[in-house]
Amino acid sequence: MTKRACGFVIFRRIRGMIEYLLMQVSYGEHHWTPPKGHVDPGESDMETALRETEEEAGLSASDLNIFENVKHELNYHVNGKPKVVVYWLAELLDPEKPIRLSHEHQAFKWLSLEEACAVAKYQDMQNAYICDANVGDHDKMKNNNYCLDYTNVSLYVEYAYELFANIYYDPFVKRKMFRKHNFNL
Repeated sequence: MTKRACGFVIFRRIRGMIEYLLMQVSYGEHHWTPPKGHVDPGESDMETALRETEEEAGLSASDLNIFENVKHELNYHVNGKPKVVVYWLAELLDPEKPIRLSHEHQAFKWLSLEEACAVAKYQDMQNAYICDANVGDHDKMKNNNYCLDYTNVSLYVEYAYELFANIYYDPFVKRKMFRKHNFNL
């Protein structure tokens, strides 16, 4: 049976920058992740994402501008069993709103895309991100229509999803995904 989890890729606009919320789990390898959790019986995906975000980060639906049409589904295996994780993009409306962690997490950070790369779990994953020195050139990015504009929300949302998706994707899928975007590994 496939396990299912849902959550939000949460960003905020502060001091002319876009920052993403990452939380460090308090178990296992203490990896960093957006707020997410397993779907309870009878619960919709969106209900799960809202519940888990409130439980894990102390953020309610009224704290967020949820982009329901910007949804990304990840499919991967954990301990040999299939898992699906659904993320929606959400903006924190009050960038100064405090994060209240649950017992499931031991720390949180608001990070730029480049900084988020630095806390990525796998070195090969870090090397593949746009923050890599060989790929993160903004002029090159603009020429390929992959411009990140930190002064407004015209950021290229797919990068955020790829950032978090790569936490879960295996190397073959990642290579395929980055070839799609003309990135060299």
